[in-house]
Amino acid sequence: MAYTAPTVTDFKAWFAADFPYGITDPATPTYRKISDAEVQAQLDCAGRWIPQDLLPTQGLYTDAYLYLAAHYLALRAQEAAGGAFGQFSWLQQSKSVGDVSESFAIPDFIKRNPLWSSLCTTRYGARYTMLVAPYCIGNIALQEGYTTP
Repeated sequence: MAYTAPTVTDFKAWFAADFPYGITDPATPTYRKISDAEVQAQLDCAGRWIPQDLLPTQGLYTDAYLYLAAHYLALRAQEAAGGAFGQFSWLQQSKSVGDVSESFAIPDFIKRNPLWSSLCTTRYGARYTMLVAPYCIGNIALQEGYTTP
């Protein structure tokens, strides 16, 4: 199967309201915009991590590809905002402030796998995980062959 990778135009149409696209104005550098080159760089990165034979249709492949690229773009924006000495945020099962607390049930297959855990640090990565997990867990392929007695 040879699927077609999404383009920058596809990404911008899919995530039209999610990212501020354009060229950053030097007069207001605190309001940073996402350039087409940055989107393309994250699409290229996502393309290196999605095997084409993992997903059964072009539509699922495109959806997964776009969500993974958005995950990488969101991480890149967080890294830029955090500076060179920022810290990576792992999943948290509970949060509390004063008398208010909130807890989450994280599936074991995500907690036990560093890759799945890191993907679930953004909403885009979590959506990607939900799309591809059914095809990664218990995925079996048959190969014709024989054994000698």
